[in-house]
Amino acid sequence: MRSIFYVRSLFPCFLTYKNFTLTVFEYLPKSYQNGSDDEARVKMHNASALAGMAFTHTSLGINHSMAHALGGRFHIPHGRANGILLPYVIDYNSKEEKAAARYAKISELLGLNFISEIYAAKELRNMVKKLKEDLDMPACLKETGISEVEFLASIEALAATAMKDPCTKTNPRVPTRDDIENLFKKAYYGS
Repeated sequence: MRSIFYVRSLFPCFLTYKNFTLTVFEYLPKSYQNGSDDEARVKMHNASALAGMAFTHTSLGINHSMAHALGGRFHIPHGRANGILLPYVIDYNSKEEKAAARYAKISELLGLNFISEIYAAKELRNMVKKLKEDLDMPACLKETGISEVEFLASIEALAATAMKDPCTKTNPRVPTRDDIENLFKKAYYGS
């Protein structure tokens, strides 16, 4: 799952909202469940390429900077780390009005009903959680087998690494180091 919807620039978002969002939620589970489904694999290949073209022009946001830090320290594959972090980052970013509006747009494209942009962000987060379940992904970092002692001993270094990552600069909500540490803790415990 690519997190291109968090960035400050709107340019790539119009390229990706509809095609990428609908494709991922429809074809990623199909591709995962049946590796011989050529149509699903081609659709996911194309969605990945489209996402790559989009983030080439904008960077990504804290979902990726945090995933970079996790991968470097705990060797979690980048896509898996992004998927684990995504619901927590949606919650964090949706406190910023423009990010909440973008999440609402994604929710609308997915056919989710909502009464406010904040509610739409929560519905999107829930849909991402369901997608992760469908893909047999861990719900939180603790489920990856990282020991709590080792994780907590690393949290300051993880946050420092994420704060230095260029992707952090383009996050729609400007995080502090404490914000990043708290997000890592939420993602570890699943809270």
